[in-house]
Amino acid sequence: MKPILSVVLPTYNRAFCIERMILSILNQNYTKGSFELIIVDDGSTDGTLNILKEKYKDDSRIVLFHQENQGVSSARNKGILEARGEFITFVDDDDYLLDGFFEDIFNSIEESGLDILVYSGKVEHRNKIKDIPLFYENRTYAEGIKDGKELAKDFCLYGGNSWACAKVFRRDFLICHQIFFNRAISYGEDMIFNIKSYWFASKVLTKKQAYYVVIPTKHSLSRIKKQNERKINELLRGYDELQTLGIPQSALALNYIRHIRQWVTFDTLKFDAKQKEKLLLLYDRIDPDDCYGFEKIEVKYVRKSFLLVMIAKPTLWVYAKVLKIPIICHIARWIKCRVLSS
Repeated sequence: MKPILSVVLPTYNRAFCIERMILSILNQNYTKGSFELIIVDDGSTDGTLNILKEKYKDDSRIVLFHQENQGVSSARNKGILEARGEFITFVDDDDYLLDGFFEDIFNSIEESGLDILVYSGKVEHRNKIKDIPLFYENRTYAEGIKDGKELAKDFCLYGGNSWACAKVFRRDFLICHQIFFNRAISYGEDMIFNIKSYWFASKVLTKKQAYYVVIPTKHSLSRIKKQNERKINELLRGYDELQTLGIPQSALALNYIRHIRQWVTFDTLKFDAKQKEKLLLLYDRIDPDDCYGFEKIEVKYVRKSFLLVMIAKPTLWVYAKVLKIPIICHIARWIKCRVLSS
């Protein structure tokens, strides 16, 4: 009998912590539905594979695959192809699930024709848990049934949560539209996958409930620290991949500038003319009316000088952290969000 849900868990050298995630999956309480746990070992060298074989050899819910080290995107794609469930959810090996996640999924997917189910999330850091909203720039975003294309646009405008985790995808939908993780991009690949999925989806259900807990780690498989220049280049490649889909250009460019901005330093001056031209092109495509607060000024003046990208970053930080002026901005934003979501 085929399971309803396939949980895809890629892992690499996580012998010391993977059991926390596995147990949080196996110990889920639910009154209906069924699941399989697909673990894809991505060439671990620390004994992870042997530990998994020994500990869980008698659990029929677990399907274990091994491959040579090819990266998290390849491991997730393997999971998509091997999944037998009607729906797929992705998890990372150093995080964990709160109980009730599967019960909520099985109840929610009874909605006819649902392509994607999107949840909020949580982050645990220094023994404190912080809520992560569906959208960072619109925390009052109404949950419910959404049109995929509208959700893709909202994701870009309102700073959507870009994790591949804490979401559920109908497998046939992914296969039909050939939506897989880009193996050639190692930073921002989750965001490409999510935006592309939203854009092609007919029916998406967004929920404010949060069952997925991220634990940021220095050596996390999908969150390994990379050089700033490389991250910017990867994000620019991601933008190039998505801009052909027909997503509103201003919204898409704004989304990527927000992600790129945090990695801009004076080292960026070493970029060649073509790279600088790409960044300026993104700024040029942004409609200031899509921006919040100080972003409007940033977008207006960066168009005139690439150097102002670097000025904008510390200025935004001082504006937000020191002067405390954005209290007014946040109030205005809150009013705007309430109007938009009403």
